[in-house]
Amino acid sequence: MEHTALTLEPTKVLTTTEARTGLPKLAAAFHAEGIEGGIVFFGPHRRPDGAIVPAAMLAALAPYLEDIVIAERVRQRRATDTGERITMAELIAGGRFDADEVSAEADKFAAELGA
Repeated sequence: MEHTALTLEPTKVLTTTEARTGLPKLAAAFHAEGIEGGIVFFGPHRRPDGAIVPAAMLAALAPYLEDIVIAERVRQRRATDTGERITMAELIAGGRFDADEVSAEADKFAAELGA
C-alpha cells in the first residue's frame, strides 16, 4: 500500500474501505519505517476526515499536541472571562474557600510527592 511520507497536507486520501483493508500493510510499513512512515489520510469519498500515523510519530508529537489542547482551553476561558477578580479575603468571607481544607489537601499532595 502506498503512503505519503512526512507531509501534513493530504496529497493522497484513501477511502475508509481502502484504509481499513490496507491496515496490515500500513502497520508493517510503520513498524519498519518508524517516524519516517509518514501520515496516511482517509475518509469517505476521499475527503480527509482522519489520519493514521506511526506510533513513533505520535509519541514525538505528544507534548506539542497537549500544548495545542491546553491553548484551546485557555482561548475558551478567555472568551468567557468577565474580568472580575476577588481577593483571597473576599473568597474566604464568601464561604467559597476553606483555607484549612486547602492546606490539608496541599499537605497530603506534598506527602504523596515525597516533599
